[in-house]
Amino acid sequence: MKILKLIILIILTSNLWAELYSQTPTIQDCAGAIPVCQGIYEQTESFEGVGNIPNEVDPFGSCLTAGEINSVWYVFTVAEDGLLSFVLTPNDPQDDYDWALYNISENDCSELATNPDLLVSCNSYGLAAPLDNGPTGMSTLLGGVGNSNGPGDIDFLPFNADLPVEAGDTYVLMVEDWENPDNVSTGSGYTLDFTNTTATIYDNVPPEITNVTLECNQTVNVEFSEPIDCTTIDWEDFVLEDENGDTYTTQNFYSNCTNLNTSTTQLSLVYDAPFTTEGSNFILHVTLIDDNVADFCGNIVQDLDYPFFGEIVNVPEFTANDIATCPDNQNGILLEPQGNFSDEFDWEWSTGDTTTSITVNETGNYQYTVSNECFEITDVIEVVIAVTPSFTSQNICGLSAIIEENQPQINGSWLTTPSGITLSQPNSNFTEVTASDFGSYNFTFTDDCGSVGSMVINFISAPEFT
Repeated sequence: MKILKLIILIILTSNLWAELYSQTPTIQDCAGAIPVCQGIYEQTESFEGVGNIPNEVDPFGSCLTAGEINSVWYVFTVAEDGLLSFVLTPNDPQDDYDWALYNISENDCSELATNPDLLVSCNSYGLAAPLDNGPTGMSTLLGGVGNSNGPGDIDFLPFNADLPVEAGDTYVLMVEDWENPDNVSTGSGYTLDFTNTTATIYDNVPPEITNVTLECNQTVNVEFSEPIDCTTIDWEDFVLEDENGDTYTTQNFYSNCTNLNTSTTQLSLVYDAPFTTEGSNFILHVTLIDDNVADFCGNIVQDLDYPFFGEIVNVPEFTANDIATCPDNQNGILLEPQGNFSDEFDWEWSTGDTTTSITVNETGNYQYTVSNECFEITDVIEVVIAVTPSFTSQNICGLSAIIEENQPQINGSWLTTPSGITLSQPNSNFTEVTASDFGSYNFTFTDDCGSVGSMVINFISAPEFT
């Protein structure tokens, strides 16, 4: 009989797990499982090892007390309700084959080892060499009972009972060639027979597009009636046509396809140019370059022209200039950005207002945010209300200086006495001044609001001695 062993699980670091799960899965890994597309599979040699992703099953939560050994995986999605049944017959009766069946309809392969609820049936019956083990599987007709039998000859039940399955559910079946130093497999392979299953599990029905929606202007979401093989998807297969007859080529697509998830029922297509139409009637064309877009059994998607209604969501486009003004505006200052008001947007100002415009009475920076369900823009309007110009008299060593009014947003004009002063910008609040001779000069600045400020600049020469 089989020797029962408990395996001490090594707790891998998160970095090591990430490295393992970045490997490309093979048919010896759950994520690369063989799709069940026919009733009988004949395997002339058994498999060795566990593929690129080890430790996918939990030895403590199943009848597979030694974990995963010399495994291969199969996957199928139920098309019609019924009873699942299969017979696994070794080509050499002495070989000991075990198996475990998992329901991953709402989960993915990475959860098999940590979620015991995914395991729905398991059998690790076996006899010690040189006794024959013979067939195993799931068959009420052949005396199968229960959903977990083994390990070894504990209950002498090589078969489990048939399992009721429902349309839409997805299952993975792991088959392993069990061996240890006292029980070496001949490696002769097996025959896996699903023909007594009353449910429809092998797929000859082409997938269909069930729904298409337009999201956030440039993205189109596509839903399929069944999982699509990720390797068959090419973004060039999907061309969008608007009601004016203009077409748009897919620039990229997003899905839940990963090394651990090799199929998807949804795609998000991103198109290469903004839609020029104001209308909402579109057609999604599937061009099927190289017969792409198919399920795991090679059935090609049938909806080559799918019309749909999509509401275009536009990007907010608003601008507003900064404001510098005189203090005599008794009604306040109106901040009113200009843009595409024909669309529906939500507004929020830094003052807490949610209107399209606000009135303010103080100098400051006022931020506004315009958004809809897809886009958001933010801008700031600087408001400066003029105050009386103020300057500080200064001493300058030399004959040139730079002077600036305390509110650079407010322009005005300069007057100097006595003569002999040159200003680079006489009608600006910022100017370079040059004196023709050393001495004291008076500078008066009158801003555009009529307020006046003044200062004295002393241009000082270097000492001279003989």
